[in-house]
Amino acid sequence: MKKSKRILVPVLIIVGGFLVMFGLIASRKKPESIIPEFPGVLVETINVSPEAHSATIYGTGTVRAKHEVALAPQVGGKVDWISDQCAAGGSFKKADVLFRIESIDYELAVEQAKARVAQADYQLSIEQAQADVAKREWQRMSESKSNSDDPSSLVLREPQLRQAESNSASANASLRQAELALERTQVRAPFNGRVRRESVDIGQTVSPGMPVGVLYSTDVAEIEVGLPLDELMWLDIPGSKAIVTMNVAGKNYSWEGEAVRWVGALDSVGRLARAIVEVENPYAPRDDGGPELAVGSFVDVEFTGKMIQNAVRLPRGSIRSGDVVWIATPQNTLEIRDVVMPLRTRDYVYVTEGLNAGDQIVTSPISGAANGLKVRVAEGGARE
Repeated sequence: MKKSKRILVPVLIIVGGFLVMFGLIASRKKPESIIPEFPGVLVETINVSPEAHSATIYGTGTVRAKHEVALAPQVGGKVDWISDQCAAGGSFKKADVLFRIESIDYELAVEQAKARVAQADYQLSIEQAQADVAKREWQRMSESKSNSDDPSSLVLREPQLRQAESNSASANASLRQAELALERTQVRAPFNGRVRRESVDIGQTVSPGMPVGVLYSTDVAEIEVGLPLDELMWLDIPGSKAIVTMNVAGKNYSWEGEAVRWVGALDSVGRLARAIVEVENPYAPRDDGGPELAVGSFVDVEFTGKMIQNAVRLPRGSIRSGDVVWIATPQNTLEIRDVVMPLRTRDYVYVTEGLNAGDQIVTSPISGAANGLKVRVAEGGARE
């Protein structure tokens, strides 16, 4: 009996404890469920204000020489001297002698022409004297015979005089031609420039017009830049300034240029207009020790174009599909607004209608953007 009591008492205590615990759990009130209020999509914005902007147009192109010509002699003969600069990469100044043709034959031709001039001048002086004698003789005879008729041209030896004058003029022209041919035995550079390639050597016989090399000018470089026609219309041509930039070993080097003309036809492939930019002194030494703006270099070009009045310039990425922008309103809601953009460039768009001073343009992405969506501007997220 005592043994049964000892077993029963602990069991009753345990059962009682469970009953008390279940009672407490059952009597506990459930906590009220609180749904937190949605704070809004976190966005970054820029504050805008319409003002005058100069249109900035971007393009790319390849540097080329303004002038490039074939090197060819105007007279023939054997080459007897070549300048050290008459080699691929050689530089020269305008009128420098690049190579020379053996001149002895041309010197003799000049001497012969001078002799013919002397002979023609001698014949002319004789004929002038004879014409004067004939004129005086006729005057003397007409006075004695009281003859008032005009003398014939043959009597005054006018045909003979004209022939002598013609012979003299022809001889002098032949002399000038011979002197010019002699001068042309020295083949000179037509401009300041460099040699692209050459194929002439001492002892080689060349003929008039025979190409023996290619020269290009270095005073002015040109860049042909392909642009959409709606961007080209915002440039002053000629007149718009341009910054030409070349990247070498990760560093940018820039030159000032100017749009001087445009090719009056669209590219047949990309339907792009082609603006021509000129850069003066592209081979001049730079203060920063940078490279030359060499022919063949690929460059970026930034044009400063016409003024756009009362416009807002926005990063291109802030324009959404359908030509709209997202605006964070003072009520912290999203507004989707249509805008008018007369110019879109590589990096920017210029809005002239649809935005007001103080509007906050959302620049960050929003999934499921809709009018009235609650938004909150990130601290420090509103930029000018």
